[in-house]
Amino acid sequence: MISSSKKMMKAAALTAVAVVMTACAGNGALNVRPAIAPVPAGSERVLFKAPGLDEQSALRAQYQDNDQQEEYALFRGKDGAQAEVVSAVASFYGAGAAGGDRHVLDFAKITKQTVEMWNMPLAKRVTFTGDAFPYNGKLPYYLQPFGLAATGQNCVGFHTEFNRDAHDPKGAYDNQLFGYYCAPTGTKMAKQDMIAAVDGLDIAGITSRAPAAVMERTFRQLRNDPQLVQAVNQGAPTGTAGLPAFPLELVRIYSDELGGSGDKP
Repeated sequence: MISSSKKMMKAAALTAVAVVMTACAGNGALNVRPAIAPVPAGSERVLFKAPGLDEQSALRAQYQDNDQQEEYALFRGKDGAQAEVVSAVASFYGAGAAGGDRHVLDFAKITKQTVEMWNMPLAKRVTFTGDAFPYNGKLPYYLQPFGLAATGQNCVGFHTEFNRDAHDPKGAYDNQLFGYYCAPTGTKMAKQDMIAAVDGLDIAGITSRAPAAVMERTFRQLRNDPQLVQAVNQGAPTGTAGLPAFPLELVRIYSDELGGSGDKP
């Protein structure tokens, strides 16, 4: 649970980052101030279909600043079935993820560590039930089996990074996606069931055809929604979902000269 002082600090941090972004943006920059806002109906990018889950998300938010775009989605269903996903993409003033745009995402976590970032698995005492294993499905995933001591549910965490920037000297990626899925209470999940669940995850425009509303979503200024920020960070009700670290600060800007070495000072 995040204290009121921490909430105030987070809000202040968003404001401070906005000032820095505006001051540091170069010629031609959009100067998009950091903000978290609802995702308009019909323009969702993260889609998830898995046993027990409702197709419509229970909570969804988008984040944008000059350097990145993120989308958070919470899915709930019958008998405690639940999933949460975050998708992040590096952008260059709205140009999107493209090799050589000087923006990449650094996310040095293994799949097990991503599970430990969420409120719900920690609140319900996560127990890791096996080693992570690779799966090359629609995207190149690592899957981490785990269970919840409080409910006895079987779950799987997942993480993928893709769209490697060939111009970055460190070879980082422009896209990161991670999350988890917990099956309905009493449902056992073997390895193939975990794979099947992750196969139900799509990113519109990347792993599935995107409607016009998604393709036409522009890189623009959002109006920050403090209540939504709190719901995403703490969960609704508190502790039953949520990601305290959202929005993630993952962007690294490398050398101005494409193919050059070293980070931008």
